[in-house]
Amino acid sequence: MVTEELTEKVLKLLPLIENRYSLINPLDKGGLECFKVSDNFVKYFCKSSANYEKEKEFLIEWKKLKVSQGSYKRQFFLDLQTKAGQLADKHNKPWLLALTPSSRAIAKCDFLKTPECLDIINSYNSDFGTAWLRESNQFCTHKFKTHDCSNPNDMIDIIYKVGSECYETLGFKQSKKYVNTNKILYLKHLHDDWHIYIVYDLSNIKKSINHTESFFGIVKIEKRTNNIFTNNTVRSTFEYNDFISINDADFGHYLTSFNSPQEFEAIIRINAFLYQLIENQLNFENKLKPCPI
Repeated sequence: MVTEELTEKVLKLLPLIENRYSLINPLDKGGLECFKVSDNFVKYFCKSSANYEKEKEFLIEWKKLKVSQGSYKRQFFLDLQTKAGQLADKHNKPWLLALTPSSRAIAKCDFLKTPECLDIINSYNSDFGTAWLRESNQFCTHKFKTHDCSNPNDMIDIIYKVGSECYETLGFKQSKKYVNTNKILYLKHLHDDWHIYIVYDLSNIKKSINHTESFFGIVKIEKRTNNIFTNNTVRSTFEYNDFISINDADFGHYLTSFNSPQEFEAIIRINAFLYQLIENQLNFENKLKPCPI
């Protein structure tokens, strides 16, 4: 649920998004590689450095809309989406729903799947796969070689063990009180009733599907709160890509799908690394605290 109180808080984070392209060196030094492949893919479809800079400017504004829970330049983006929808319907070209020239070009390529497009996409997937192999090897410890991806209990065990190790050092505590059994929740107290939360969804894993969603945000936990994911809970939803340019091509399943317990461990550790980067480099937590009187 979005309230004025929540909107006031998340609007404090918008200046951080302007710096989302400034964290390349920490990502590189930290062992991340996939973001480079994604960035090169966007650059390719931008065709020029001037278009690339415009793309970045637009993405910053778009991420501000998302982080603000739809309040930042709301009417501007509604009008933009309406015009794009009308244009797509008029010409029967679904890729026109995309809002920038490069994202339209990517969507068109993915939709038409001409031989040339397939070559480009296959090349991207190959480069991304190579980068992910190195990146996941960098972040996994190989502690879970005996775990079986087809066994939901094994994968849930990895979340509990790796998540506790990573998030407790960042001041989070695992909590079962405010979620159902399909989610693993970590909470960090901010002030008063406000907390930062990180969650892992287990719905797919329990079906032996090697896919999970992880996101974070701020939530107001009151006495009446028994599940932070009900409609009457004041809560925001963020993704790491909102604050860091890690997957601007929006192509593939980065940090959601895995093929081995090693990759799954790496995903959890990378998520924790990204959160720490946001908190440390961008002063995320302090932005959310009330100003001293």
